[in-house]
Amino acid sequence: MIKGYIKILFFAILIFTRGALSAQLLLSKDSVDFGSFTLDSIPDEAVTFKVTNISKSPDSLKIQIYLDSYTFKMDLPPDKITEHQYNSYYLSLAKGESINIRFSINRLQFIKAQYWAPRKTDFTLSWNLAKPNGSITVPITYKLLPKIYWDHEELNLGACKQGDSPVLTYHFKNLTKEILQWKPKASPDFKILNCPDSILPNQQGEVQLRMNTTLLADSINELCLTILTNDDKDAFYRLKYKIIVTNVKKYAAAKFKSDKLYREIERYGDGKFVFEFENTGTIPLIISNCRSSCGCLTPICPHEPILPGKTGVIIGQYDTSRVGRFTKTLTLNSNDRYMPNRVLTVSGIVGEQ
Repeated sequence: MIKGYIKILFFAILIFTRGALSAQLLLSKDSVDFGSFTLDSIPDEAVTFKVTNISKSPDSLKIQIYLDSYTFKMDLPPDKITEHQYNSYYLSLAKGESINIRFSINRLQFIKAQYWAPRKTDFTLSWNLAKPNGSITVPITYKLLPKIYWDHEELNLGACKQGDSPVLTYHFKNLTKEILQWKPKASPDFKILNCPDSILPNQQGEVQLRMNTTLLADSINELCLTILTNDDKDAFYRLKYKIIVTNVKKYAAAKFKSDKLYREIERYGDGKFVFEFENTGTIPLIISNCRSSCGCLTPICPHEPILPGKTGVIIGQYDTSRVGRFTKTLTLNSNDRYMPNRVLTVSGIVGEQ
């Protein structure tokens, strides 16, 4: 019973202590938000963040403010800074006293760091450094908009007949404040039919593309559209489309994870090579023959049909009593619609123990 009361008292003290520590500083907001913008319209205005010492102690709080980023700048009142090291600022804040921290974007560094992959940034407040009383991390948030906004990044074309070459139409808008000169280049499976050479600010338009290949089966596919804009930067847009294909013919298709495998093996070690595949067709896949290019490589193939959507393996067992480099092949004969005579390659080195 006494031990139970001691545990309850311990947790009560812990909760009270945490509450007291978190109540030593009052923050004006829970994040520093720069809103939404493009790389052409990075805001020049600073965002102000207020920090107030609301501790009940009459002593001043010793505060460290750390910003681990070159893409943002942090400005503090110079008369409050007692020390400055790298990206850390040290200051003393009396009871009831407030300071304003001004955050702004370092334009050149931001463009360099954010063009390909936007990064998450934050800053850390720590106080009473001699005997650390607390620390809190505040995120710096923003939404980096692309130069071009697509109304629908995934296009649903509905039902199409097998063998069709449908036209895809994507609608877009220029989000920059200038005329955007661009030169789109689509994936090899597509031909651009219609696309404007330039787009005025806030102008809407459309891009039309026709599939060069014929439809085979239902799937969600991805189109890569590369656009060279007037700042000589390539922008990549991955646009998706969904098609339901009707009148699908019956076929089998083996999709291998890899058709070439390489291993370094000790002499007399395990010389097993495993090729994994999936039947992505609509009827069972039947492997009628399986042979190797050399007696040193023994093929092991499934005798049972591989049902649609199911997986299987092809094994090549190499004789590792032979020392040295090797390259051998396995040949499969099947009812695969695309590769009825498929060649798998194994290679590697067998070394001394």
